[in-house]
Amino acid sequence: MFTTADLKELQRRKQALVAQSELRRCVLQVECAQLALAAGWVDHGFRLVRSLSPWLKLAAPLAGFFLVRKRSRLLDLWVKAWGGWRFLRRVWPVVRAFLGAEK
Repeated sequence: MFTTADLKELQRRKQALVAQSELRRCVLQVECAQLALAAGWVDHGFRLVRSLSPWLKLAAPLAGFFLVRKRSRLLDLWVKAWGGWRFLRRVWPVVRAFLGAEK
């Protein structure tokens, strides 16, 4: 049926697959830990929003009033600030990588 050389080759292949599987399992554990650290800010953000919720409910009508009252200047400022924030979110990882590469 199988020769001794074939069985030894199958055994070596099995050992290589088991080692590769263990390596991938370890990599997966590390990536899950990194993901948990990266997603940790979500819980902090929810707690912050909950703690600020009463103040936000009070501030929303006032903000709406001022937006309607001084619509052109305040709304333009808001649009510019929002655009600047979006631009900064896109550019910041590149800047951070560049600054990290210089060190």
